[in-house]
Amino acid sequence: MYYRFENFKQDADKLVEQITNSGKFYEYVVGVMRGGAIPAVYLSHRLGIPMRGVSWSTFHKDQMRESALDIAEDIHEGKSVLLVDDILDSGRTMNELLTDWGQTRDKIGIAVLVYNLQQKIKPDYFGTVIDREVDKDWINFWWEKDVNEN
Repeated sequence: MYYRFENFKQDADKLVEQITNSGKFYEYVVGVMRGGAIPAVYLSHRLGIPMRGVSWSTFHKDQMRESALDIAEDIHEGKSVLLVDDILDSGRTMNELLTDWGQTRDKIGIAVLVYNLQQKIKPDYFGTVIDREVDKDWINFWWEKDVNEN
């Protein structure tokens, strides 16, 4: 599946609306690099709050594992953060970050562009919903793959 810029804009605006309507306040946005960088920057601008990045990948685990314990300390001290990624697919990235930070799911807001129903974590805010039992296609985001590539 090719996830176009138009899909991104629609889902990102949906996230902004959901977050705004929730009445919750977040001190800052944390983008999970690399896929969460673009939606995190967008949300940071639209919500008017700072953005931080954390490098964590279950796909590129030998290259991208930055603990960012200062974020965990902020959460422990009561600061409210919004963790942002492009897709919540298996849930491994979110689970690993929560474990690394020694945090529970209820302490952190989660926003994703694409949410797979077939895993245990439910994000607070999401755009497109998929069901991996039905749709097993890999999602190629517009910033990862040119539509003209094969």
